[in-house]
Amino acid sequence: MTELRRLKISLITHEIGANLMRARSIAAILLKNYDVEVIVPALPEDEFITDYFEGLALTSHKVKARAYPGFIRTSREIRQAITGDIIYALKLRPSTYGVALLERLASKRPVLLDVDDWEQYMCHPYSKHWAKNFLQSLPKIADPNSFIHTWTIEHFARFANQITNVSHFFQRRYGGVLLPNGCNTVAFNPAQYNREQLRREWGVEGQKVASTVGKGASIAFSTRAVTISGFLNIFSSRVRS
Repeated sequence: MTELRRLKISLITHEIGANLMRARSIAAILLKNYDVEVIVPALPEDEFITDYFEGLALTSHKVKARAYPGFIRTSREIRQAITGDIIYALKLRPSTYGVALLERLASKRPVLLDVDDWEQYMCHPYSKHWAKNFLQSLPKIADPNSFIHTWTIEHFARFANQITNVSHFFQRRYGGVLLPNGCNTVAFNPAQYNREQLRREWGVEGQKVASTVGKGASIAFSTRAVTISGFLNIFSSRVRS
C-alpha cells in the first residue's frame, strides 16, 4: 500500500504584528498534521517579520510590499512563492486573500480564509461612515490595502472554500467555523506567581489593576486544532488525487 504524502499548507499573512502572532499560532496547530510555509508581504525594513516564526519547523518567505502599479509584481512574487497544496489567507485583504483567489484561478488550489478583524474599518480614515472612508481614501488608492480595495475584496469572502473566524460576530457575518484567540494558560497561570510580591515590585499595592494579554496571545488550542484539521481533510483526497 502506497503511503500518502503529507500535505503542505501555504499561509499568506499580513505584516501587522498582532496578526503575525495569530499566524504563528495557526501554523503551530497545522504543523501537527501538515507541512507549512508562511509568506508575508512586508516592507524591506521590516526585518523582524520572520522572527515571529522562530522555533517552528516551517519555512518563511518575505516578499517586498509595493503600492500600485508595483503591487502587480508583488502579487506575482507571492504566487510564485506558493508551493503548498492548500492556500490559507490570513486577513480579508487584497494582499493576502485577493492574491490567494488569483492563484486559485490559475492552479485550482483550494483557498481558506481567516477573519480576525472587520478590515474595511481598519483602514484610513477609520470612520464608521462609508462615504467619508471612500472619499478620504482616494489619495491612497495606490495602496492595495486601502479602504476602497479592502471594501471591494470583502464582497468576495463567500468564494473561499472555508472560513475561520475569531469571533461569533464574524462567524455570523461570513459563515464558517469559530477559531477564537486565547492565551497560554501555562505561562499565564496565576498559581505560578506571588501576587503580593509582584504588586510591591510594580508599585501598585492597594490599587485595582486591569491587564490584557497582548504579544503573548495565542489561538485557543485543544478542540480548535481538531476543527482546523477536520475541515482541511475535506480537501485532502481531492488534492492528493
